[in-house]
Amino acid sequence: FPSHEGNGEAIIIPVKKGIHVFVETQKESTIVNLQYPSENITFKFIEEIKNPYLRLAIEIVRQLTMSKGMTWKPFKLTIDSTLVAEHGKYGLGSSGAITVAVIGALLKFYRVAFSPLMLYQLAVIATIQNFPDTSFGDVACSSFNQAIHYRKFTPEMTAMLKTLHVEKLLNLEWKGLHIKPIQLKMDLPVVVYSGTSSNSHQMVKKVQPHISQKWVNKSNQLLEKLLDDYQPNIIDQVHLHLIDLDKASQAGMVTESMQTIIQIAKDGGGVAKMSGAGGGDCVLVFIPKSKKAWFTKQMKSLNFVLLSDII
Repeated sequence: FPSHEGNGEAIIIPVKKGIHVFVETQKESTIVNLQYPSENITFKFIEEIKNPYLRLAIEIVRQLTMSKGMTWKPFKLTIDSTLVAEHGKYGLGSSGAITVAVIGALLKFYRVAFSPLMLYQLAVIATIQNFPDTSFGDVACSSFNQAIHYRKFTPEMTAMLKTLHVEKLLNLEWKGLHIKPIQLKMDLPVVVYSGTSSNSHQMVKKVQPHISQKWVNKSNQLLEKLLDDYQPNIIDQVHLHLIDLDKASQAGMVTESMQTIIQIAKDGGGVAKMSGAGGGDCVLVFIPKSKKAWFTKQMKSLNFVLLSDII
């Protein structure tokens, strides 16, 4: 979670599934969304696009190309996603992924060179007006496309990111920002969909008033332990630390079905924690290899969906 002080840290792991965006020259600008045909549109002005993530991503690239003296030309933008869930929203950072994918595809279309950091920065600038409270961790992970150690920029950066021109922001040092690719020392978890989808923005609003600097400091200490020497019990400590926040905020971060998954993991000698902001979506389960088949059988008997090909 982003804290008021802006120094909360996280380890973020990418998923194999993602969003593919293709851009090609066309006489009229068109968006084709293969998973959500209702969003298909032929448009003359960017303001006509209803989906905020698509509209803002396209607009930030327009601003950048215009500042470089480039001619804005019509295109056909096709979106093909493997993050769309058959059973519900899995909470795998699809909003961040679509923003990054659209910006990256358009930059390539206009032949503008970019780095992972620049891609992250453009995606943040594009969306911060609408979603200032998000951590942008999903954006960072999508931009770098590998496991990262992440810390959001400090709160005082927000006003600048909302007002300064995109070219100037790309040349500024973003105070407090830390994105470092890492090699994971831990076994990858089993990802189980809880059966309920969560709204992360609503959940963050509920818990944010209860996040103290003391809570953030302890969270960062646990993260450093994971980076130094992975031990399963640290995951359990992280989960209990989140439960403390859940109790203080009464936010309902752990649903009944999530608690069932976590308890079965413990029965099998494993540990587990929620993904994202909680309140639904997925549970990350770290289970001993000798108990993996047993755990899988338990989950299937209760009709939980295992996302075995996700990470």
